[in-house]
Amino acid sequence: MKNSLPWKKAFKWIISSTLVTSALTSAGVFYWNHHQEDLTTNDRYNIVALCQSCSHKELLQTDFLAEILGLSFDKPTNLYRFDINAAKQKLSACPIIKSVELKKVKPSMLFLEYSLRQPIAYLVEYANTAIDSEGILIPSMPFYTPKNLYELVLGLPSGLDWGMKITGNRIILMQELLEDISRQDYADGFRLTRIDVSKAYSKRCGEREIVLFFEESIENGIENKVCKNLQLTLRLSPDNWHEQLTNYQSLRQKLRNEARGVSEIGKPFRFIIDMRLSQLAFIQEVKEDNR
Repeated sequence: MKNSLPWKKAFKWIISSTLVTSALTSAGVFYWNHHQEDLTTNDRYNIVALCQSCSHKELLQTDFLAEILGLSFDKPTNLYRFDINAAKQKLSACPIIKSVELKKVKPSMLFLEYSLRQPIAYLVEYANTAIDSEGILIPSMPFYTPKNLYELVLGLPSGLDWGMKITGNRIILMQELLEDISRQDYADGFRLTRIDVSKAYSKRCGEREIVLFFEESIENGIENKVCKNLQLTLRLSPDNWHEQLTNYQSLRQKLRNEARGVSEIGKPFRFIIDMRLSQLAFIQEVKEDNR
């Protein structure tokens, strides 16, 4: 027959074990609460540094990022009270930030890694506004250094704001034009200065057009020095612009030769070329007003 503890002794053992376990648990909870209180109230854990890394050369000002995150030396923020998810949402709401990661680094630092939207054109309709490759409106200054970008006219309505995405036929047409122009074999001195697709889908057929503005630097054939500046306004049909842009390539070299043959050095040579009618090109030279 197996030995067994008397019930009184067993009862005392259970009570003792329960009391010891409760005491240890209470001590653990007390220590944990004290530790957590120390983490969230100790000045040692106040955020004192914001380190950043950007996928592009241009970094945002630390003060600007701190303002978005609500950080201030006057009112220190405890690292353990800082809400990472809410902070990431605030940063993602900034129109120039494309993607962002934010981490806490003990005892008192935040590490921010992000990428910026890159402007591809300046919008003519809105002041200090550029657009990126995804069609997002972004502020230009003071976040980006001045760039030699082309201007873009989309015929946008008023009331748009930074961070909004532009969609529709005009933005798609602009992207297709850029892709086609980038595939063309232009000289090194060639520069696209403006794309105007504001009337490409006008309700009036006679108003529909794409207007491209180019500039080209023409070199002296002997000394290879820039002697002329060729400025061209090219008007194309929205329905047949692929063919017309290809035809312009054939006409372009003729215009360059004519500009090179003009005796006045330094003066810009301006042409308006209307190619909206198939197989035709109406060329108008724009003379300077010397009055």
